[in-house]
Amino acid sequence: GNNIILFGQIPIVKEIGFTPEELAVFEEYLILEKFNKRQNILHIGDVESFFRIVQKGLIREYYVFNTRQINTQFAEKNNIVCSYSSYMSNQPSAYCIEAIEHSVVFSIKRERMDLVMNNGIKFLQFGKKISATITRQKESREMELLNYDALGRLQHFRDSKPDLFLRLPQTYIASYLNVSPEAFSTLKKKL
Repeated sequence: GNNIILFGQIPIVKEIGFTPEELAVFEEYLILEKFNKRQNILHIGDVESFFRIVQKGLIREYYVFNTRQINTQFAEKNNIVCSYSSYMSNQPSAYCIEAIEHSVVFSIKRERMDLVMNNGIKFLQFGKKISATITRQKESREMELLNYDALGRLQHFRDSKPDLFLRLPQTYIASYLNVSPEAFSTLKKKL
């Protein structure tokens, strides 16, 4: 149906080169979920059992440190969002996932993903691509924090995600960059 056509247009899906018949395999495994603005998708302490690809909207992942919410990821259209270590280990998540805007996502449950990957080499490649993408996201976030000072992180964020720079509340960006809202305002003037 229409959902499969939309799913097939996601770059990470497209890259595999699934035939229409192969794409149809996803029909029985895919769930289309809708989340309202500020709706919680995963609570801290829950076990992550889905990986999700954003079709529309904006989602954040964060953890709580000393009552402060520290954003670790913003996922927009075509981005994957998943508390991956919880997903892989079946252990409670240290992260919370929440819709920032009204969002629509494609979700596949862990057990169902295992079944999907039994459908042949392309499906296995898809699974590997998902995990490689999530790992790369985490690594590039680590590198940003390690290699740039606060101003460098802000410039990098603005240059690599200009639309998000305008779309997100400043407090969210500040916490993602690991600076206080006050320091963020000062840094922004230096841009």
